[in-house]
Amino acid sequence: GLVAIYITGDVHGDAISRFSYRKHPQLRELTAQDIVIVLGDWGIPWNKHTQEQDKYTIKFLNEKPWTTIALRGNHDNTDALREMPQEEKYGGKMRRLVIDGVTADHTFVIDEPTILTLEGNRCLCIPGADSHDVWPVRNSFTGLNIVDKENDPNWKSQVRNFKQRGLFYRVKGDSWWPDEGVNIDLCDRLLDNETGRFDFIFTHESPAIISRELGFA
Repeated sequence: GLVAIYITGDVHGDAISRFSYRKHPQLRELTAQDIVIVLGDWGIPWNKHTQEQDKYTIKFLNEKPWTTIALRGNHDNTDALREMPQEEKYGGKMRRLVIDGVTADHTFVIDEPTILTLEGNRCLCIPGADSHDVWPVRNSFTGLNIVDKENDPNWKSQVRNFKQRGLFYRVKGDSWWPDEGVNIDLCDRLLDNETGRFDFIFTHESPAIISRELGFA
């Protein structure tokens, strides 16, 4: 039968709420042939503090019939994803979610540029994005509000300072990873040998013209 492809994004680790049958009864109609695409900020895994919840979420997703494919965004743990088994599916490369011995049956994350073929459609997938919630002030590019717990002995006071001033900040290795952005070199390498057209482009990062309009570039 006809394969349904649903598209969502910014799950931020809360797949249980996002894919609730009560909230979204149409999901009951999905079968093992169907696919849900998450356009970045999947958030599973996140960090050591969410590991138990992440394992519970994988078990929850294992009970769903459809395949979930998430792209890495700017709120995704790039270090943890790199440690997960990579396999080929729908013609492209992706990581099967495995957290502390709990393995996903049909949930995957794309963490590097790849091309999928979905129902005869060629889909260019470009994971990664630059965080907009680490700049001290919008349109100010003088530095990042990144807390480095490993190398800064005063990191706790730095956190207090950010909180007192009501500023965005992220913690390296806990909520921010240096290689969060789109890997342009891998994109170029992937596209060097591609001459055909793409039916869809899946990404979490907006085009530069849109980012400029929003004040993020």
